[in-house]
Amino acid sequence: MIFQVLIVDDEPHVVDTIRGILEKDPPLELEIHTAYRGHQALKLCGEYPVQLLITDIQMPDMSGLELARQVRLQAEDCRVILLTAYSDFTYAYEGIQLHASDYILKTEDLESIRARIFQALTDAERSLGHKSWLAEGEESDPIARRLCEKLLMPRRSSQQEEAFSLLGFQEESFPLMLLLLKTPNGTAARPGILQKALKRYFRGRIAGICSTSTADSTAVLVVSVNRKGPAFPGTWLMGIMERIQAVYTATTQTECALCYSYPIESLDQLSVKYQTGARYLEEERFDACVKVISDVKNEIPMTTIHFVKRYVKAHLNQDVSLSQISDVTGYNPTYLSRLFREQTGETLNRYIARKRMEHITGLMADPALSILQIMEASGFTTRSYFNQFIKKETGLTPKQYRLHLGTEQGGL
Repeated sequence: MIFQVLIVDDEPHVVDTIRGILEKDPPLELEIHTAYRGHQALKLCGEYPVQLLITDIQMPDMSGLELARQVRLQAEDCRVILLTAYSDFTYAYEGIQLHASDYILKTEDLESIRARIFQALTDAERSLGHKSWLAEGEESDPIARRLCEKLLMPRRSSQQEEAFSLLGFQEESFPLMLLLLKTPNGTAARPGILQKALKRYFRGRIAGICSTSTADSTAVLVVSVNRKGPAFPGTWLMGIMERIQAVYTATTQTECALCYSYPIESLDQLSVKYQTGARYLEEERFDACVKVISDVKNEIPMTTIHFVKRYVKAHLNQDVSLSQISDVTGYNPTYLSRLFREQTGETLNRYIARKRMEHITGLMADPALSILQIMEASGFTTRSYFNQFIKKETGLTPKQYRLHLGTEQGGL
């Protein structure tokens, strides 16, 4: 599982320093996001399912304590680490009230900060299969299961509509979300765990839900999503599905594949998506994969390593990330990263970093470009992180590296 981490501080060099120490040989797979204001951070939390928030306490537009409160209202499982330059017991006390994972002074040595951050992430990973809300009994209604099966039947509109009504759905129940879970043969799928996780992570947005399971270790869920509230961004939805999959795997000690589609606006579309998703799970090997169910006519082999490499090459002028590639391919970041490592021998994050460095090297060969222009053309937003990246990759500062290449030094 790839953990989504958000670092927030109004001082860019602090953000870049923490990002740098986390990116250095991390023991867990991370995707790191950064913000310099509280409202910017809240926007990012709406786009990505952040699991760890590392925030400064004192910021101009919003305190870190208020930011943490608002983030925890959206995602109460998100862990919080508070950063401050001052040793003030009042802040520490408020952090305890927020159930913050840690309270770190910026004056502490970097290795200590790094160790404490990864300890919080390790604790989060260990807790996946120990959620108290999973202990509740799983509901089982054979009549509802049969009705759910009818809801998925193709070309039988009258039976679909009858089942739709008897399950308590109405015209206002659209859009629907469809989920298909596949476990290894001989292992019974447990849709009840998925139902609990959905209600937990889509708090207040689930208007209705039904499920059924088959003898071939497959569970199917149909969910009615409340239209109130903003639409789910693709990257956020994929991240939530990956978290739900991780909870299922940790709870049952069984790996699974998960396919989903949202939004579904008609019963005909529901049947088509179900058939397509079932075919995915039957014809292909999705070890621990999460995938978006696409239309058959639009389905192209985008998950190949060749496609991923071409995508990275085409977006080196941006801050290309695993989440972006996941959004384009329809596969979850963890699956893509593992597949890439198995076939190439290096992680996708390392490959992206290596290609960015090659891109920067090519730009530095043009003496007409300044260091600042090269930085911007390489997808970096701060000079300090650009400097840090070059230092990490080459052992030299940008100016030293350019001189090493033998090109004329451009301006700042």
